[in-house]
Order: sequence, then C-alpha cells, then structure tokens
Amino acid sequence: MRLKRPFSYLWALLSLLSFVLFPSFVVAAEKVHVIYDYQKFNEVIKSNKPNGIATATALLALSDASQNVNYEYLPFARHEIALKKITEPTCALFSLKTVERENRYLFSLPIAFQLPQRLFIRKSLSGVNKQFLTKDGKIISLRDTIASYPNAKVVTTSQISYGDYLDKEIAKINPNQVIKSEGTETHGFHARMFLAERAEMTIAFSSDIQTYKSQFSDVEYNSYPIAKVPDFMTAHIMCNKTPGSQAFLKVINQTVSHPHNREAIVFAHTRYLPLEEHAIVERIIDTSADFSASAEH
Repeated sequence: MRLKRPFSYLWALLSLLSFVLFPSFVVAAEKVHVIYDYQKFNEVIKSNKPNGIATATALLALSDASQNVNYEYLPFARHEIALKKITEPTCALFSLKTVERENRYLFSLPIAFQLPQRLFIRKSLSGVNKQFLTKDGKIISLRDTIASYPNAKVVTTSQISYGDYLDKEIAKINPNQVIKSEGTETHGFHARMFLAERAEMTIAFSSDIQTYKSQFSDVEYNSYPIAKVPDFMTAHIMCNKTPGSQAFLKVINQTVSHPHNREAIVFAHTRYLPLEEHAIVERIIDTSADFSASAEH
C-alpha cells in the first residue's frame, strides 16, 4: 500500500498540471453543437475556402476548437429551439448581440467587425432628397425616406436582427413597401434579392453587396449611411448557458484575441471589402479588439 501513495500523488499532480497548462483538454471532453443558417457554410468547412467576411472570420475563430465541434445547418427559425436546450452545449454562428439576447445567451468576443448597414437604392430611382439627409449625408428616417418613393419596395430578411436601433426603425416602414424574405437562410439573402432586381431598395452591409454583386451584371446603385446607428457592428458566436458552452467560448476568445492572429483577422475582413473601407475597418479592429495573448475573458 505504501508504494501506491507516491504513484497516486504523482498522478494527481500531473492531472492538475494538465488542467492548468492545457485547458483545451477540458473542452475535448464535451462536443459542442454549432449551428449555422448559411447552407453553403458546409462546403466552406469541407474546403476551408471562405467566401466572405462571415465565413472567413468564423473559420479563423473556430480554428483552435474545430475538433470539438459537431456542425449542423439549421434554418434560422429553428435556432431558438436549439439554443433552449440545456443538456447540450449549443452555439450559433454569425450572431449580432442585442440587449434582449444578452439576457438569455452567452457571447464570444467579437469575431467580425463591419461598418453598419446602409440603405441601398437603385440608380434608376432619383437620388434621396436633401430634406431626408443630415448635413453629412446620412439618412435621418428610413420610414420617411422610403415613403418618398411610394412605388418602390425595400427587401429585408424576416426573423434576423439588424441591431437594436435598426430593428425599431425597420418596424416603422410602411408594410406595403416591405418585401420580407422568408428564405431558410439569412446570410446576405436580402442583398442578393436586391441585386437580382426583386426590389428597388435594401438595408445591407456593403460587404454583402460586394460579395454577391459579381454574380449580377450591370447592377448600378447608390448607398447612404443611416444616422444614429453605431459606428460599426460586431458579429459573435452566441451560445446557450451551459458549462460546456463557457469552456468553448474561452477557447474562441483566446484565439480571436491572440496578437499572432491580428494580421489574419484584418485580412479576413479587407479581402471582401471595397478598397475605400480597408483603412476604416482596420482601424476599428485595432481600436476595438483586445489582442492580448494573456487576456482573460
């Protein structure tokens, strides 16, 4: 019996050291169910070839945790049901953080940074009247601006959040002028419908327009920033409140905050943005991201 004590003590010490020095081992004990509503992300995962900011930043954020993940495509309408499970750590990609969601879910650090959505209008319509613009050219009221084009339609995607402020503003638009896309995926779908001339206007990220406009010929449009929206938007991984989800998000946060990943994170954004936005987004990343390898989140 005396011979077993040193061995037992040594084994306990090694176990403790492995927990402290290699925390990712803890995550490996429990698979995380990661859901997404962009159906083509399955191809992106297999090929490791992203096709936009969302997929590029998601692959990068998941790079240190991907072996502990079970991926599943799930229409956005079913995300809420999946995230309500408390028996399994479940996380949703490509999520905006809102006050309502923060009360119910856990969030990663920002994994993607974007300039806010803009109002895109076909050039076949006249330019926005100055009475609807601030002195620096921003849309004062979406409702009033869109109402000034009574025969035009604006396409949006139902069920997604555009952020706290824009959700309220979009709700004020005359419903007779709104086309709500009910597609099974939300990833830039309204941007594609706009470019396909299904509507004269949309509210979208310029990166989504940039990503898909090459698929459509002779597309001409004007775009306008919207007053009172945040200077930039952040995308996150959103999880249910379980110990497994917390451990998973710790790994994600360590990846996106590591200084060695700074250049890769910047490139994952700028390669899908128009040139005039490169310096702006890089500055946002450098002032808003916490590139500290020792940061605790």
